[in-house]
Amino acid sequence: MNTEKNFSVFMLLFLLLSFNSQVLSVSSLNKKFFSETKVPLNPTYLNNVNQVDIFVKILNAPEKIFVNEVFEAVVEVSNWGLNIASGFVLNFYITSYTEPYGIREERRVLTLYPNETQLVYFDWVPEEEGHYELTVSVSLPPHVKEINPIDNFDDFSFRVETLPSSPPPPPTKPVEKHLSEVSEIREFGFVFGEKGTIYDSETIKVLMDNFKLETGCLDRNFAPHPGKDYFVIGGPLRNRCTSSFNQHLNILFEKIGNEIVLQVGSVIFHYSLNLFGKEDYSVLAVDDTGNFTSWLLEGCTRYGTAAAALYLINYKYSLQGLKTVVIHWLDSDGSGNVTSNDTFQLIFYS
Repeated sequence: MNTEKNFSVFMLLFLLLSFNSQVLSVSSLNKKFFSETKVPLNPTYLNNVNQVDIFVKILNAPEKIFVNEVFEAVVEVSNWGLNIASGFVLNFYITSYTEPYGIREERRVLTLYPNETQLVYFDWVPEEEGHYELTVSVSLPPHVKEINPIDNFDDFSFRVETLPSSPPPPPTKPVEKHLSEVSEIREFGFVFGEKGTIYDSETIKVLMDNFKLETGCLDRNFAPHPGKDYFVIGGPLRNRCTSSFNQHLNILFEKIGNEIVLQVGSVIFHYSLNLFGKEDYSVLAVDDTGNFTSWLLEGCTRYGTAAAALYLINYKYSLQGLKTVVIHWLDSDGSGNVTSNDTFQLIFYS
């Protein structure tokens, strides 16, 4: 009896120990399983690590420019990815049909945050005409993954032409000068005849007293400068320069016997040398047909030349709009010289 009881107790203990052992075994197995198994990461997060989406677009550039003008392009660069695009390179290339491997190359290093856009400016000055192409592309560091590389570049074609030469401006008609404008001239040169040096000294003195004159020169040394104004003193019988100007203005002095014939256009005046020192004919004219202006003071004698100078000074108001006049001088005060008290009569004008 005791033996059976003890056996029962033994069996009961055995069963309890076996159950606990199984429990312990299962617990250890579960502990090992959970300690060795890793929780998988989010697949979306893994795919977006170091991923960017760079978009390049040439916004504005001229389709045609001329040689030596500035070609300027505005390029839009955006990052539509979820990560920062750090230290990538934006490449600019200029190529042409004749230089397909490049005429100019330039690189810019950029950094763009997600959803950031930058405008980048590029300029170039062509030296030759032709058809050219601007290509803009992106180079990314090796660790950066581009989601959509198809929009990583853009190109633009344009022409360079030679600037056409401007047609010559139409010839401008020079502004004609009139005798009355003599007072507007700031400074004159003057030329006198070698034969009339002594005789025309009084005329030169009158001009010096009323105008600003440079140093004068003899007719044989006359070398006019463009744009300047000159008094030409004395008729062609005393001043050899006068004849060439008179040809432009259709003026002629000619000594025939004891008289001097003066012809202006178709009008003729006869001066007798018997009247020397008592009366004379004078010509006042302005010749602006060349690149300088000549103000002519000519008399049949030196008295007429002096009378022309005095008339130009004292009677400018009567010379409005006139280029050539003939004056008759009369020594009405009997002084034997040309003075302001004498009689001056305008007998021809054009």
